[in-house]
Amino acid sequence: MFLTVDWEAQMNRSQIEQLANEIEYHNIKYWIEHSPEISDEEFDELVRKLRVLDPNHPILYKRYHLLKDGKKIKHKKPVLSLNKGYTISEAINYLKSISRDKDEIIHISPKFDGIHGILYYRHILVTRGDGETGDDISDKLKNIKIYTNKVKLPDIFHGELIFKNSYFEKIRNEIKRKDGGTYKTPRNAVAGILSTLGKIDDKIMIDFVDFDLYARKLSVEELEDGLPAIVEEFRKLDYAIDGIVLKIDDEDYFESLGHNNSFYHGAIAYKFSNKRVVTKLIDVRWTNGLDNTLIPTAILEPVEINGVTINKVSLHNAKYILDNDIKIGSLIEIERKGDAVPVIVDIHHSENESDIVIEHCPNCGSNQLHYDEPHLYCLNPNCSGNVVKQISIGLKRLKFENIGEKIVEKLVSSYNISTIEDLLGLSYEHFSKLSLKAVHRKIVERLNKPVYDYQLLSALCLKGLGPELSKRLCKEMTIDELVENLHIGAIDGIGFVRGSIIIDNIDEICARYQKLKSHFKYVIEISKQQEQNITVCLSGTFPKPKSHYQQILESYGINTINNLNKSVSYLIIPHKNHTSTKVEKAQRLNIPTKTIDEFLEELNDKHNH
Repeated sequence: MFLTVDWEAQMNRSQIEQLANEIEYHNIKYWIEHSPEISDEEFDELVRKLRVLDPNHPILYKRYHLLKDGKKIKHKKPVLSLNKGYTISEAINYLKSISRDKDEIIHISPKFDGIHGILYYRHILVTRGDGETGDDISDKLKNIKIYTNKVKLPDIFHGELIFKNSYFEKIRNEIKRKDGGTYKTPRNAVAGILSTLGKIDDKIMIDFVDFDLYARKLSVEELEDGLPAIVEEFRKLDYAIDGIVLKIDDEDYFESLGHNNSFYHGAIAYKFSNKRVVTKLIDVRWTNGLDNTLIPTAILEPVEINGVTINKVSLHNAKYILDNDIKIGSLIEIERKGDAVPVIVDIHHSENESDIVIEHCPNCGSNQLHYDEPHLYCLNPNCSGNVVKQISIGLKRLKFENIGEKIVEKLVSSYNISTIEDLLGLSYEHFSKLSLKAVHRKIVERLNKPVYDYQLLSALCLKGLGPELSKRLCKEMTIDELVENLHIGAIDGIGFVRGSIIIDNIDEICARYQKLKSHFKYVIEISKQQEQNITVCLSGTFPKPKSHYQQILESYGINTINNLNKSVSYLIIPHKNHTSTKVEKAQRLNIPTKTIDEFLEELNDKHNH
């Protein structure tokens, strides 16, 4: 029987307080200390979550001044922020929704990653501040160089206070933070300098770039085809650009669209979810992959992308190194999209490069290395690195949470185990001796939950049998039936080659499978399970990790997916007051929405009857 607890109000209050505290903390790091710890995308995600839970929370509308003390000047009219979109299509669709017709002209300009400044009557320089009042930084005018294509400056001139990237690299070691450290980005350096009371070094010059200087114009109908080229053009500027600004060009119509407390309705900022930087490759570290492969990782001179330090990036495999002639000392251009891991987008050669050399397996020390395109292999069948990798991946496939490679490595080296079934067979005493009692407790908890036969087969990490193919195979037959079946190559996705490998090793596969199966309390054979034909999508923040609920739902034969589409039977939400874009989309698609408690209670009732 399921007990429904009214945790909604308490959870919401706790989550709102936590989000508000996080936003306040990161605002101070960004605006006051000029030393952000997270990317813009990560910060915006915190804001979006809070706005869903409490759209009127005061922290969402709090703005910060560069100068804690000093003179404040009231703006002639509010200087607001911009609504944000994170894809080109999102920005275009918004502009289409506010345009009067397909010929509406859209003003397009770079979104500089600097400080918004306003010059009043050519001698009063003010920051945007909180939108109502700004900091008077007129004493810094002698250190400001204006870039504009206007013949005469208007009485109210808007632009971005910013360093050129190349100029920042030249002076970054000459300008120091208050704590004596160096600034990581041009934006933080400009903010730090402008927040300094009194004079600054005469040699330092800050660009004041007119928002219209690089502007382009397209009709709303032309945006889809024309905007990508303009984005690439803006990316080549010698300034930090974190997006583009698109606004209605007709000023009268723009003003008529009005604004709310935060942003103008007649404009939107398309925020880049990726940024590119160039750094030097200083070493290559090799680690074990599946099937005794050796995977190279580039060790880089640390570089900042959106406030996040990047010091390594994947080189994929040995062939990638050879094909791209990558060497120690090569200049690597990398890109980080949103919260994703950084990737290499280009390679440039420099002086004093040297070849990448590997003579021994970094884990077992064997010199039996072999290149078979695309991978480099360690031929030692007992390579400890390969054992650790296979067990770690197997644990992930079985949804054992928070048991990383370092823990696995400790167990492998201490007890000379070589398979996942060996590790799960270790006793409480084994874990206790290594001060891993909590790990043993997690393992026992997972072993008492349902598991599918295809998950067990996949967790053996056999060559060619990943999660998808294991699932296809087990949908057709049980593991016991597999022993007598000589036609598994006919199963979609298996093929003759993989089928032959499975048949040739069937005794070992079945023996290992049965040993692994014996550790679990409840194993579901998917081929015997009645097809539910139910697919659900989970949306929101739940009391427990989503993986917890996914395991429960899968034990009932219900598919879970991340993207909401027409194939979804139900959208599952944490509580009845939950709102999100997925809830709105579900309403448009006529997809029923249920809370997790309601849905689990229904499943439990059906199961018991």
